[in-house]
Amino acid sequence: MEAESILSIDATHPVLQVVLTQGTGTDIVVQEEFALEASTWWQRWFGSGTLPDNSRENQEEAPPSEQGGGGEVQEEDREGGLFPIKQLLLRLPGKAWDESLIILPPHQAINLSLKLPFSHRSSLNRIAPLEAQDRLPFPVSPFHCHARPVRKLSSELFDVQMDLYPEELISELLRTCKQWKFEPSILTIPAALAETCHGLYPKYVAQSALFVFSGETHYSIAALVEGQSVAYFTLPKTEPSADFVGKSLLNSWIASVEERLEHPLERIYFIGEEMNFQEWNREQLMRPSEVLSYEDILPTSSFLHLEDNFRSGLATLGATAVTKEETATLTPNYRTGRYLFRPELRNLAEGIGPLIKPAILLILVFAALIPLQYFAREQRIASLHDGLRAAVRQAFPDTVIPEGRELFAVRQKLSQSQETLQQLGTGGKISPDKELALLLDRLKKFKSLKLRRVNILREKTVLEGTTASYTDAEQIEGAMKKGRVYCDVSLDTGGGGRMGQQNFDLLLKKECGLS
Repeated sequence: MEAESILSIDATHPVLQVVLTQGTGTDIVVQEEFALEASTWWQRWFGSGTLPDNSRENQEEAPPSEQGGGGEVQEEDREGGLFPIKQLLLRLPGKAWDESLIILPPHQAINLSLKLPFSHRSSLNRIAPLEAQDRLPFPVSPFHCHARPVRKLSSELFDVQMDLYPEELISELLRTCKQWKFEPSILTIPAALAETCHGLYPKYVAQSALFVFSGETHYSIAALVEGQSVAYFTLPKTEPSADFVGKSLLNSWIASVEERLEHPLERIYFIGEEMNFQEWNREQLMRPSEVLSYEDILPTSSFLHLEDNFRSGLATLGATAVTKEETATLTPNYRTGRYLFRPELRNLAEGIGPLIKPAILLILVFAALIPLQYFAREQRIASLHDGLRAAVRQAFPDTVIPEGRELFAVRQKLSQSQETLQQLGTGGKISPDKELALLLDRLKKFKSLKLRRVNILREKTVLEGTTASYTDAEQIEGAMKKGRVYCDVSLDTGGGGRMGQQNFDLLLKKECGLS
C-alpha cells in the first residue's frame, strides 16, 4: 500500500492529543505531535455526562484570510466552547494530509442490537430508530442514528447494530471544522480501534476477544468475533474511594454477548498503560487478560508525553487504522447519513480548483472573440454580396436588377437559356440510354412494328423497320414529333415490303441546320 499522511486527533481528554503520521501499518513515522487545551469545549459536551443546554446561539469566529502566521497561538476558543480547530490548524502551518479522524469520548455513545426482517439501508434508516425508541427509556431524536447489518440469522431475520451519538455535537463539530476548510473523514470512539489491534497482529491477537480502552472518565469496550466488531459499550470510572463494579458488569456483558452470538470470547486485552487499569481486578474476570501498551502495538513509533501518565498512543493507533485497507471503515463511524463523508466530491473540488482561473480566462477570451467573429463574418458576407452584384451586372449589363435579387435574376436567365437550347434541339440534353428508353416507350403501342436497326448518333437517330401499312408508318412519325426531343422528323417509306409489309426509314434530327 502506498504510504499516506494521516492527521489523527484524540479528543477523549480535555487536552487534545494531535499527531500527524506518515506510512502504513506498523511502519509509520510521527511527523508532528502536540497537545492542545480544549477544556471549555470538552466540559461543555462531556464533563457533566449529559447533553448541554444550547439555547443561546453559538458565537463563531470568521475564518482567517489565510492560514499560518507567526506569534503565540491561543490555547483555546473560549468564546463559545467550540472545538479549537483554528488553534489546531495554526500549529500545522504548511502541512498537508490525505485523511483525518477525530476520536471522540465514548460515554455519549450508545450501541443496540436489533433483530429485524430486512437489511436494506433505506429500510433500516426508516425503521431502526423506531425499534431503538421502543428499547430506550429516553427519546432518540437528539441522537444521530445509524443502523448496519452484522450477520444473517435466518432467511428472514438479520442481526442489526444500531449506533447512536448526540447529533447536535456532531453537527456543531463538523460545522466548526468546515468553517476552517477542514473536514475529518472519520468521527469515531476508541472502541472502533479494536479491529485495528487485531488487524496489525492477526497471528497474535485472538480473533474473538474483548478490548478495553481507557479514557478520561470512562472505559470504552468492544467485542470482536472472527475479527469483526459486533458490539461495544462504555463503563464509567470511579473515585479511588468507591467500589469499582466494572469487573462484574464486564463479566455480565461477556455472558450476554456470547449467548447472543453463540460464539465464545477467548481473551480480554487492555490497551494502553497498565497504570490506567489499576482499579481492575483482572483475576476475577471470566476470561484471561493481558495489557498491550501502545509501544507493544506500534514499537517503531514515538509517543509524546503530554502529561503524567498521558501519552499520544491512542491518536497514533487511530492514524494507523485509517491507513489499513481492511480496517479503514471503522465501526462505529458517525460520518453516515446526513453527515456522510464524500471524498469523491472533495477530490473533484480539489481537482477543479486549480482549473477555475484558467477556465474563467478562457471563457473571457471566447466572449471577447464572439463579437469579433460576428463583425468579421458580416464583413465577409457584405464583400461577397458586393462581388456577386458586380459580377451579375457585368454579365447582364442591359438588365436592371434590384439589390438583393441578383441570384433570382441569374436563375431566370439560366431558365430562359435552357428553354432556348431545347427549342434549338441541342444534342447532349439526353443520354443515349435514356433516348433508347424513350423510343421504346413511344413505339410499344405499335404491335405490327418490327425494327431492323436503331442507330443513335450525336446529331441524329435513324430507325429502320417494317409495319403493317403506310398508315401505321405515318402514326409512328407523328409519335416521334411529340415533345421537344427532336427538332425534325422525316419519314421515307421507300415502297412496299414482302407479304404486305410496309418498309420505312425514320430520320430523327437533334441538331437542325446540320447536314
